[in-house]
Amino acid sequence: MLNNNEKNLNVDNRHIEASAHETGLCDPQSLLELDMLYQQAQQQLRAEGAEAFGRMKRQRIEANDVRRREVARLRRELAELEQQIEEAKADCEQTIEQVKDEYHAVAESIALRRAVLKDWFALHRVRLSAR
Repeated sequence: MLNNNEKNLNVDNRHIEASAHETGLCDPQSLLELDMLYQQAQQQLRAEGAEAFGRMKRQRIEANDVRRREVARLRRELAELEQQIEEAKADCEQTIEQVKDEYHAVAESIALRRAVLKDWFALHRVRLSAR
């Protein structure tokens, strides 16, 4: 951006000098004024370039800060999700253990009922056959 402005300034300066020669303003005072105007324009360009550079640098710093905050937020969210996953796993394991315990209790109850029924049938067969 600065090079483009300097090129434009140089072109403008050449046009001013050519115009000065055409109009007869080549006296030392006029050339000194032109030189002062040229130097002021260069200083203004440098100041504008420095300002633009400072603006770009601030924008880059702000963008990096936004990115850092977003990354930190996403990391916190990820940690929360990982904790929720671990809690869900623990809940599932606990539920599985409870279901296993209930299954074994029911299986034991069924086995006891079968044994009672087997004994009952065995007893009634004996009575039936004794008659």
